[in-house]
Amino acid sequence: MRREDPAAWQEYLSELHAFEAGTTRDGLTAGASDWPEYNDAGGSTGAYQAGDVLLAGLDPVAGHEQGGRRPVLVLSGPSYNELRNEQLIVAAITSRQRGLTFHIPVGAGGLRMPSWVQSESVRAISVQRVIERLGRASPETVAEVRNRVINFLRDW
Repeated sequence: MRREDPAAWQEYLSELHAFEAGTTRDGLTAGASDWPEYNDAGGSTGAYQAGDVLLAGLDPVAGHEQGGRRPVLVLSGPSYNELRNEQLIVAAITSRQRGLTFHIPVGAGGLRMPSWVQSESVRAISVQRVIERLGRASPETVAEVRNRVINFLRDW
Protein backbone atom coordinates (compact mmCIF):
# COMPACT_ATOMS: atom_id res chain seq x y z
CA MET A 1 0.00 0.00 0.00
CA ARG A 2 1.29 3.36 -0.88
CA ARG A 3 0.29 6.32 1.21
CA GLU A 4 1.52 9.10 -1.05
CA ASP A 5 -2.00 10.44 -1.64
CA PRO A 6 -3.24 11.51 1.82
CA ALA A 7 -6.85 12.04 0.66
CA ALA A 8 -7.05 8.57 -0.90
CA TRP A 9 -5.41 7.05 2.17
CA GLN A 10 -7.93 8.76 4.48
CA GLU A 11 -10.80 7.52 2.30
CA TYR A 12 -9.41 4.00 2.50
CA LEU A 13 -9.06 4.21 6.30
CA SER A 14 -12.64 5.50 6.60
CA GLU A 15 -13.91 2.58 4.52
CA LEU A 16 -11.83 0.16 6.54
CA HIS A 17 -13.16 1.45 9.87
CA ALA A 18 -16.73 1.37 8.58
CA PHE A 19 -16.25 -2.18 7.38
CA GLU A 20 -14.78 -3.28 10.70
CA ALA A 21 -17.82 -1.69 12.39
CA GLY A 22 -20.03 -3.87 10.17
CA THR A 23 -21.26 -1.26 7.70
CA THR A 24 -20.32 0.14 4.31
CA ARG A 25 -19.97 3.83 3.50
CA ASP A 26 -23.65 3.76 2.47
CA GLY A 27 -24.68 2.51 5.93
CA LEU A 28 -25.52 -0.98 4.65
CA THR A 29 -24.42 -4.17 6.34
CA ALA A 30 -20.92 -5.03 5.17
CA GLY A 31 -20.22 -8.37 3.49
CA ALA A 32 -17.15 -10.12 2.17
CA SER A 33 -17.29 -8.33 -1.17
CA ASP A 34 -17.24 -4.96 0.59
CA TRP A 35 -13.74 -5.40 2.05
CA PRO A 36 -11.88 -2.21 1.09
CA GLU A 37 -8.56 -2.48 -0.65
CA TYR A 38 -6.33 0.53 -1.14
CA ASN A 39 -5.04 1.32 -4.59
CA ASP A 40 -2.72 4.06 -5.79
CA ALA A 41 -5.39 5.67 -7.95
CA GLY A 42 -7.34 6.46 -4.79
CA GLY A 43 -10.40 4.76 -3.37
CA SER A 44 -11.19 1.10 -3.27
CA THR A 45 -10.96 -1.67 -5.77
CA GLY A 46 -12.52 -5.08 -5.34
CA ALA A 47 -10.80 -7.62 -3.14
CA TYR A 48 -8.21 -9.78 -4.85
CA GLN A 49 -9.52 -13.08 -6.18
CA ALA A 50 -8.12 -16.40 -7.31
CA GLY A 51 -7.00 -15.93 -10.90
CA ASP A 52 -5.83 -12.35 -10.52
CA VAL A 53 -2.42 -11.75 -12.09
CA LEU A 54 -0.61 -9.16 -9.99
CA LEU A 55 2.74 -7.43 -10.14
CA ALA A 56 4.36 -7.84 -6.72
CA GLY A 57 7.62 -6.90 -5.05
CA LEU A 58 8.90 -10.19 -3.62
CA ASP A 59 12.15 -8.97 -2.04
CA PRO A 60 13.64 -9.71 0.40
CA VAL A 61 13.99 -13.43 -0.24
CA ALA A 62 16.04 -16.27 1.15
CA GLY A 63 17.66 -19.20 -0.61
CA HIS A 64 16.13 -20.05 -3.97
CA GLU A 65 12.85 -18.16 -3.55
CA GLN A 66 11.67 -16.10 -6.51
CA GLY A 67 12.33 -12.43 -5.88
CA GLY A 68 12.24 -9.01 -7.41
CA ARG A 69 9.31 -7.32 -9.07
CA ARG A 70 7.48 -10.08 -10.87
CA PRO A 71 4.00 -11.20 -11.78
CA VAL A 72 2.25 -13.65 -9.49
CA LEU A 73 -0.99 -15.60 -9.79
CA VAL A 74 -3.42 -15.47 -6.86
CA LEU A 75 -4.35 -19.03 -5.86
CA SER A 76 -6.15 -18.38 -2.58
CA GLY A 77 -9.91 -18.45 -2.68
CA PRO A 78 -12.56 -16.54 -0.77
CA SER A 79 -12.28 -18.64 2.39
CA TYR A 80 -8.63 -17.57 2.77
CA ASN A 81 -8.94 -14.09 1.33
CA GLU A 82 -11.78 -13.29 3.76
CA LEU A 83 -9.62 -13.98 6.83
CA ARG A 84 -8.73 -10.27 6.93
CA ASN A 85 -5.06 -11.06 7.49
CA GLU A 86 -4.19 -8.99 4.40
CA GLN A 87 -2.31 -11.87 2.81
CA LEU A 88 -2.71 -13.77 -0.43
CA ILE A 89 -1.46 -17.19 -1.46
CA VAL A 90 0.30 -16.75 -4.80
CA ALA A 91 2.52 -18.58 -7.26
CA ALA A 92 5.36 -16.82 -9.04
CA ILE A 93 5.21 -16.38 -12.82
CA THR A 94 8.22 -16.59 -15.13
CA SER A 95 8.74 -15.70 -18.79
CA ARG A 96 11.42 -18.38 -19.15
CA GLN A 97 10.18 -21.61 -20.71
CA ARG A 98 12.05 -24.45 -19.05
CA GLY A 99 9.93 -27.30 -20.39
CA LEU A 100 8.92 -28.40 -16.89
CA THR A 101 5.58 -30.20 -16.63
CA PHE A 102 4.69 -28.32 -13.46
CA HIS A 103 5.13 -24.91 -15.14
CA ILE A 104 1.67 -24.02 -16.42
CA PRO A 105 1.19 -21.59 -19.34
CA VAL A 106 -0.68 -18.46 -18.26
CA GLY A 107 -2.11 -17.32 -21.58
CA ALA A 108 -2.56 -13.56 -21.86
CA GLY A 109 -3.58 -12.71 -18.27
CA GLY A 110 -2.44 -9.11 -18.80
CA LEU A 111 1.16 -10.13 -19.50
CA ARG A 112 3.17 -8.82 -22.47
CA MET A 113 4.99 -12.06 -23.28
CA PRO A 114 4.38 -15.81 -23.02
CA SER A 115 4.65 -16.78 -19.35
CA TRP A 116 4.37 -19.81 -17.08
CA VAL A 117 3.12 -20.19 -13.50
CA GLN A 118 5.72 -21.88 -11.32
CA SER A 119 3.50 -24.23 -9.32
CA GLU A 120 6.52 -25.19 -7.19
CA SER A 121 6.99 -21.57 -6.10
CA VAL A 122 3.97 -20.88 -3.89
CA ARG A 123 3.98 -18.55 -0.92
CA ALA A 124 1.81 -16.26 1.16
CA ILE A 125 2.48 -12.57 0.61
CA SER A 126 1.18 -9.43 2.26
CA VAL A 127 -1.13 -7.34 0.09
CA GLN A 128 1.37 -4.55 0.78
CA ARG A 129 3.70 -6.28 -1.70
CA VAL A 130 1.17 -5.79 -4.53
CA ILE A 131 2.21 -3.07 -6.96
CA GLU A 132 -0.64 -3.38 -9.45
CA ARG A 133 -3.23 -5.70 -10.92
CA LEU A 134 -2.18 -6.82 -14.42
CA GLY A 135 -5.10 -8.99 -15.49
CA ARG A 136 -6.74 -12.38 -14.97
CA ALA A 137 -5.83 -15.95 -15.79
CA SER A 138 -8.47 -18.37 -17.00
CA PRO A 139 -10.30 -20.57 -14.47
CA GLU A 140 -8.72 -23.57 -16.23
CA THR A 141 -5.23 -22.21 -15.59
CA VAL A 142 -6.00 -21.63 -11.90
CA ALA A 143 -7.45 -25.14 -11.58
CA GLU A 144 -4.40 -26.71 -13.25
CA VAL A 145 -1.95 -24.82 -11.02
CA ARG A 146 -3.93 -25.72 -7.88
CA ASN A 147 -3.95 -29.36 -8.98
CA ARG A 148 -0.15 -29.32 -9.39
CA VAL A 149 0.29 -27.70 -5.97
CA ILE A 150 -1.96 -30.33 -4.36
CA ASN A 151 0.10 -33.04 -6.03
CA PHE A 152 3.25 -31.56 -4.47
CA LEU A 153 1.59 -31.67 -1.04
CA ARG A 154 0.37 -35.26 -1.22
CA ASP A 155 2.21 -37.89 0.75
CA TRP A 156 2.52 -40.65 -1.82
